[in-house]
Amino acid sequence: MLNKFIGIGRNTKDGEYRTTDKDLQIYTNTLAITNNFKNKEGNYDSEFINYIAYRQTAEYLSKYSSKGTMVQIEGRVHTRSYEKDNEKKYITEIIVENASVLERSPEKKKEDIIEEIPQNTTSEYDNEESDIQLDDSDLPF
Repeated sequence: MLNKFIGIGRNTKDGEYRTTDKDLQIYTNTLAITNNFKNKEGNYDSEFINYIAYRQTAEYLSKYSSKGTMVQIEGRVHTRSYEKDNEKKYITEIIVENASVLERSPEKKKEDIIEEIPQNTTSEYDNEESDIQLDDSDLPF
């Protein structure tokens, strides 16, 4: 028997990261995967898939992904049930075995770029009005 899921999509929210009393790291989120065909109204539908990651994978996803981040997850399909109001409820989710952050969300990209720019740095090329002095040894030929 084979139980394998591979999916690429975007996180629908900032995930929930927590550590249990026994120091087990857990990360949960929902992945939106757009179908590659249109419905009868001419729109692309999406599937929303809950996933859970543990240990180092949970830490990785918590640190590098957020709402809107495109991620690839690989894992197995798991179904569990619980009782609520005397009615049995079922949940199907993916237990993540491997994950990759493929693209950060557009909002995060802007923040990351701003954080990477060093503040209060100057260069000899900052003043456009001054001449740049080159020596023959600076030429590549």
